[in-house]
Amino acid sequence: MVFFCFGDSITSDEVSGIGTLVGTALSASVIQNYAHGNATASDWFAGDARLTSVNVSLPRDCWFPDNVLSNQILTALRDTAPSGEPICRRYTGIGAPLLPAGLLGTGAAPEPDVIYIAIGSNDGRAPENAFRDDSEEVIAARYENLTRKGLASALRWAIETLQYAYPRANIFAATPLQSGLELAPPCDWIGNADAFSRATLRQKRNAILRVAEACSVPAVDTFARAGVSPRMMLRFGDQIAVHPSDEIKGRIADFVAGEIRRYGKGDL
Repeated sequence: MVFFCFGDSITSDEVSGIGTLVGTALSASVIQNYAHGNATASDWFAGDARLTSVNVSLPRDCWFPDNVLSNQILTALRDTAPSGEPICRRYTGIGAPLLPAGLLGTGAAPEPDVIYIAIGSNDGRAPENAFRDDSEEVIAARYENLTRKGLASALRWAIETLQYAYPRANIFAATPLQSGLELAPPCDWIGNADAFSRATLRQKRNAILRVAEACSVPAVDTFARAGVSPRMMLRFGDQIAVHPSDEIKGRIADFVAGEIRRYGKGDL
């Protein structure tokens, strides 16, 4: 099995590494973890001007406009396209994704059997990627009109781009973990702490569930079903109550792997 994962610090090997733990729990022969700490699902904007550019060489654990889900997806498409072949030629046809013309494949990775997307916690930390639940209008939009300006639009673009590129892959979209940040001392560097409040995370969770249903992919509801409460994150997580401890990471990874086996197609 070839396992790809996309996400933020919870998923990334740079911080929590849960994505790789999930791949290991599934006995994947190849694990490609494209997640980055501090990543957002949505592209960054100043008004209607996009601040995010195409960037397939993201630095580790960075907080800047290019550290977004769309660039993780483009990196995977680059890796799976044959060396030297434009990804827009590799993944073209009716309903094809709108992809940058100058991005060439490397042939560095096989195409995935399982794809796990777990992102959204950081959306809304900065005004440039403010969160609002516009999932209903995003679901009604045409694919080519998706702006990635917001969590729902970015997630739908990612899922449908991956569905076209890898039609045989099992794709799963996860809801954010509950955070203990509201119970912790103030943390200035986090930006807009309301992005991690229970109320906002619940809104993000509901938006992700709607988009996953609209795209006909299973949702892994770690917010409501992983057995990790905000007080557990505060007591057993790191100092900002956002990243889980080793004990909790193993629990989450086992839960996610179980959901993938339960809802996946084929031999998982």
